[in-house]
Amino acid sequence: MIRVNALVFLFIVQFLLMFLGIAIFLFIRHKKLSVKAVIAQGEIRRLENDLENSKLNVSELLPLQNILKDLQQKHEESNVINAKMKEMIDFLAPEAERSKEFQQLLAEVEKNRKELDTCLGTLQKENEALNEQMESSEKKLRNLSGRLEDSVSKEEYQNVLSEKKSLELKVERMKKDLDQKTSDLERLEKNFIYLEKEYNALYKNVKGEEP
Repeated sequence: MIRVNALVFLFIVQFLLMFLGIAIFLFIRHKKLSVKAVIAQGEIRRLENDLENSKLNVSELLPLQNILKDLQQKHEESNVINAKMKEMIDFLAPEAERSKEFQQLLAEVEKNRKELDTCLGTLQKENEALNEQMESSEKKLRNLSGRLEDSVSKEEYQNVLSEKKSLELKVERMKKDLDQKTSDLERLEKNFIYLEKEYNALYKNVKGEEP
């Protein structure tokens, strides 16, 4: 029968206990890392979805930009018409002074023109700022997605989402502003049509009075 020295036996027991402790520690650590990896993957997927939604929001700006461009083009055309009408009125000043309604209409057209100048300028600046902010938001989301496996604070993540929500609200507000300005422009165009008819009638009267 093999006899084991008490010290050797104690050493073996201590070694086994230490080995078991290390094994348990590594197992728990591995489990925690696995859980963290699963959570990180879930967060990454959520961020990727947010990033995709952000891209969709950027694409939504394209039709708005086209509407704004058309609105500016029509406004420029209306300015040209307005300038021509003023020249005609200067030519027919004595006769035009007799038409109070004609003068009131011209004043309204000029007022609308100035209002649209201001509104379009503001919309253009807001559009440019909105584009920059959307690109910045998209970049932040990409950076967060790449850093998630390391560590990203919940506060930082929520800040980016809040910024994204704010941009979405700005897009909605811009849509409403463009709808309003489009309506204003349509009203302005109707005024120009009426003004042109008034001018033609006035011009015929002047021509008819000439010897």
